[in-house]
Amino acid sequence: MGRGLAFVAIAQAVGWLALAPRGAWLGATFDLCSRWRALAAAALGVALLAIAWRLHAHGVELDPDAPWRAAPQTWVGRVLIAQACVVAAALVASRTARTATLGAVLAWLALAGTALSGHAVAADVSPWLSAAAIAHVMVAGAWCAALGPLLLLHRAASAGHVTRPWRDVLARFSRVALPAMLAVVAAGTVVALWSVGRWPALFATPYGQWLGIKLAAVVGVFASAAWLRRWLARPAAAHRPAGRALAIECALALAVVGAAGTLADIVPGAHDAITWPDAFRWAPLDAWRLHAPDMVAPLVGAAAAIVVGGLVGLRLRRRHAGLAWGGAGTGVALAAALALPAIAVDAYPSTYAAAVTPWDAASIAAGAQLYERHCSGCHGRTGRGDGAAGAALPVRPANLTEPHVGWHTHGDLWWWITHGIAGAPMPGFGAVTTDVERWQLIDWLMALSLGHEARNLGTRVLSRAPWLPAIDLRWTDAAGREHALSDLRGREAALVVLIHDARELDRVRALAASPPGPGARVIVVAAPPIAAQLEPAAGVDVAVDADGAIAAAWGHYRRTLASPDLRDDAPLVARIEWLVDRFGFVRARWRADEAPVFASADALRAAVAALAAEPELRSPDVHAH
Repeated sequence: MGRGLAFVAIAQAVGWLALAPRGAWLGATFDLCSRWRALAAAALGVALLAIAWRLHAHGVELDPDAPWRAAPQTWVGRVLIAQACVVAAALVASRTARTATLGAVLAWLALAGTALSGHAVAADVSPWLSAAAIAHVMVAGAWCAALGPLLLLHRAASAGHVTRPWRDVLARFSRVALPAMLAVVAAGTVVALWSVGRWPALFATPYGQWLGIKLAAVVGVFASAAWLRRWLARPAAAHRPAGRALAIECALALAVVGAAGTLADIVPGAHDAITWPDAFRWAPLDAWRLHAPDMVAPLVGAAAAIVVGGLVGLRLRRRHAGLAWGGAGTGVALAAALALPAIAVDAYPSTYAAAVTPWDAASIAAGAQLYERHCSGCHGRTGRGDGAAGAALPVRPANLTEPHVGWHTHGDLWWWITHGIAGAPMPGFGAVTTDVERWQLIDWLMALSLGHEARNLGTRVLSRAPWLPAIDLRWTDAAGREHALSDLRGREAALVVLIHDARELDRVRALAASPPGPGARVIVVAAPPIAAQLEPAAGVDVAVDADGAIAAAWGHYRRTLASPDLRDDAPLVARIEWLVDRFGFVRARWRADEAPVFASADALRAAVAALAAEPELRSPDVHAH
């Protein structure tokens, strides 16, 4: 609330101070101009109180015993102090007509403090996003600054205190208001996409719901502004209705500011837990994958309804405009009634839940043990749905090695593992496993499914649309320092080399002698007896795999079209190399038992250089859906 109050007060001060020096053009009396400066000073005083309130509340969150000492130690606290200083300078400048314009400029610059203390600037984000957030606030402040003065100027003109026709003033404002509001919407869209993150958060988080309220108010603002523009196009139109329309726009502007202030004080939807409220979700791609045959008839019917409705509307548009719109609307409504259920899939409260485990070798290894204990009896040792206990079930257990595992959200999998599947013999394991254990089990299921899909990976480096996420691995170097593959994210590529045969160490020595370049590191994974035979080398890290967890996890990615190993009869390969880009995607693989057995030094350096030149890619987080 303090944030919104400060924004409105500063914006109104900008409007009054910008208006005061233009009293002669408006035909206003000197007393009226003095009153405008007084209103600006009062608004700036209110803004100072609101900023002080925010600063104290921020300090209380940090240290209830010494809030005024704690607040200046943070970025937000320092921004609020700077904002208060600029507002105070604007207050001093507002005292005389000669410096009123300077006061307006200072007050407008103070609006930047509202953006600088927000989520999109205080967080570690790109400069472009921060620039969009600042532009959004400052241009919106300029638009808001004009609304209050315009409304009271309308009353002053009606009372004869201003001789300039109010219509002329409104017309001048209207010429700049539309592009300004379009700029506000464009910048706000950039910030909203970052804040919401994914569309479910728009419906299932408080942030998304308040954003919906703000957007509804913005739509009302545009509707009111459109009515005023039509009013300006009618020279003989009545004067009073335009004032009422502007009053409505002012009220909607306050609603926008109130919603924006609330958004600034709650967790952005992209970082909030999502509890899905409905038993379904609209997901056309997933629906097509899961039940494509059932979608054909409804989608064809929906297309036919739109075509027929459109033809009816075109046929009647000249003679019966109302019937034309009715026919077109009926076609759209019927199409929606047919298409929306067809593209819906089942959903659960946890459908968009975030995993509490990292996508790494340790979690996958723990999940493998849980699978062996709870799931292998029905789904089989290799996950192909051929377990001994599953043979007696009326419905065969699912084959977990197929791609359909990845067509469901991980929250769906978590719900089924916890509660079972309605109408199927799949029981729930919520009573015998913990929340963390169920997520570890999901990590293993994803590694199993992705491992079978990894057969499509080859020795040629993927140049477009990488899809296979690298499994994070952790190790400790000889000096006791902890490292992780994810530490290289955004900086360097990596060549992960898994060694099961000491005779393959010559390849590692060759990589140390001729490294793949400054943009990549070599990470060798080996059991202790083999790792002990490696000498330290620059650019080569050795991950000692004492418990075999790394080898077991990355071993899922061993499968090729030539060696699919569908029954897990040959899980060990003497040496496998995977090239991982700086974004965390596996881009190529070489096996010691398949030709070519490795990439030459020149080819590897060329591949690393090509990957380094690629633009930024999406996150490889396997938990994202």
